[in-house]
Amino acid sequence: MIKLDKINSELTKQQDGFRRITLEISLVLLKFIHYFSIFLAGGLGVGGAIVQASHLKAKEAPSKPTLTAIKVLALISLIAIALLWLSGLSLAYLKYGTILLGTFFFIKLFGAGLILIGATLSNLIIIRSGKLGTKPNPVIMKRMVYLSRIGLILAIGAVAIGFGG
Repeated sequence: MIKLDKINSELTKQQDGFRRITLEISLVLLKFIHYFSIFLAGGLGVGGAIVQASHLKAKEAPSKPTLTAIKVLALISLIAIALLWLSGLSLAYLKYGTILLGTFFFIKLFGAGLILIGATLSNLIIIRSGKLGTKPNPVIMKRMVYLSRIGLILAIGAVAIGFGG
């Protein structure tokens, strides 16, 4: 009976060690996905803003090759933002066992939501205007840029204040 208890104890220790290693690997992979998604979404956001601003200044609709590129960039950007959300929520849950991480976490999520809305709507407007052969409405485009900027300030500010420790 004593040998069985000792064997069970050893197995439990091995299982706990395996769980810890699996958790650490999962956290590293999720962090990689999260940081890579930030890189992709940020780069595509800046690139998209430059393309949008140049078309607004020129008061021209995007050409067909530009429209194709915008569609690809929009899709990659939205995938990156979706991966950012999924990896971020997964990280929070795996690391802390909950996503109820306080006020600053929810401010960060709210800011990220504004970024998602701004990016999605501005990309849809650009694509639609390209298909119709018209210029994007500069008033609406400017509002989308402001919405994304406010979201970015909220998200980065919340992370800097709430998770700076």
